[in-house]
Amino acid sequence: MNVATTIQFVGLFIIMLQGGGTGGLHILMSHYPSLPDHQTVIAYDPKELAAPPVWNPPPAECTVGGRKFTCVQVGVQTIRFSGQNDPPPGDIIGSISHISCCCAAANTPKPVYVDDSLPPATRKSAHVFIDQGIAEAITDKTTGRTDTVVTMHTPDKAGITITATLPTETSTLVFKPGATVVFANTAPMMSPLEKPHFYSYYDAFQGDPCQADPKAKPTAGPPCSAKVTPCPFPNGKGKTVKRPARNAFDLVKAGKLKPAKPRRHIPFDVGADCSNSHFP
Repeated sequence: MNVATTIQFVGLFIIMLQGGGTGGLHILMSHYPSLPDHQTVIAYDPKELAAPPVWNPPPAECTVGGRKFTCVQVGVQTIRFSGQNDPPPGDIIGSISHISCCCAAANTPKPVYVDDSLPPATRKSAHVFIDQGIAEAITDKTTGRTDTVVTMHTPDKAGITITATLPTETSTLVFKPGATVVFANTAPMMSPLEKPHFYSYYDAFQGDPCQADPKAKPTAGPPCSAKVTPCPFPNGKGKTVKRPARNAFDLVKAGKLKPAKPRRHIPFDVGADCSNSHFP
């Protein structure tokens, strides 16, 4: 019997597809200069560990969206998962905002944010690769924030291992089957802001576009809200074309994607403008 482990991404994560959607997800856990108060952590219940953590610096207590966890800090590592027996996620099931819908000028990412081949000293992101699992966009009914939730299945006596690598060190977290793990890129608590956190996504693009556009955030409604709508995006050939209107639930109906059963989603006191976003 397979057991489901849940990986929930809460906060400012850019979700990209590997290999045009055939090779899994590439998720950016970025360090934005406009948000020095944000924490980039992996949060978990220590009772769900199957082995002592190997991480530098060592784990410590932390708060994510009003909930207490044990956390390890994330820098600019390359992070992968092992132990799951799912196929690659072909796409995200559900509705999520798209950066190129929110801001048509956000079409050229800065390499320091998106290129995992750069030396760690020049990177501004940790690179999280999801090669296997079921990925779903879930919007919190209370806050309106959209998270990405990945369900990974393992045999009943085995769990998921998270491995974070740098050229000089390797860190690991080994979980029991059925664990819930939270990747957080957000402030510890929701608080009133002069400027919505969502605008920090544009730090990662050439020219810092749309920083002053009041519509370039999910709470402004379409086209930036968590809906699958047509929007302009670069086609890789120097031209801008329209993203086709497509709902990932159509893929579910066609049997090409299957939502997880059961799935878990933890509510957090984190606002809608700290939603995950897809690129393009």
